[in-house]
Amino acid sequence: MQLPSAGKPRFLPRETWLGFYLEDAARKHRYVLGLFNPSWTPAPAQVPYMTLVYEKGGKFRTEAAKATFDCSRKRFFLRLTWADRRLVLADSVDGKTFVDRLTLTPPDHFAPSRLGLTLDSFHDKYAVSGFRVHNFQVDGLSPNPPGQCFTVPFCSD
Repeated sequence: MQLPSAGKPRFLPRETWLGFYLEDAARKHRYVLGLFNPSWTPAPAQVPYMTLVYEKGGKFRTEAAKATFDCSRKRFFLRLTWADRRLVLADSVDGKTFVDRLTLTPPDHFAPSRLGLTLDSFHDKYAVSGFRVHNFQVDGLSPNPPGQCFTVPFCSD
């Protein structure tokens, strides 16, 4: 993956996010796990790993990890794993050794009907472009019944 490049190198304007998107349409739950720029800086040096949570069709909150992402990295990998009723976002420099960055425990009944990638911004005045994904792969079994898991590796170059 490469960060958006519009405007300045590693451009990621205020309240812009990119990462994995999971949705449970029946229960109206949506989760985005990835990178998020909460600052006013349009080309930040670092951004937090963050979860954007929309539950029950509108209850919105964010959960930031203590770890931050270095926006000067030209190549990086993200991986999302769901096991033991937890979603875990990890990243890697080389695509081989991953470090867990944040964990989210959705409601017990969570059953995603959609999985994908997202790049979006809260503000309509920003036009984010130049985001590149070089591989998107889904492996594993359905998360239902509990105990089975899926892993989504997400890499770039």
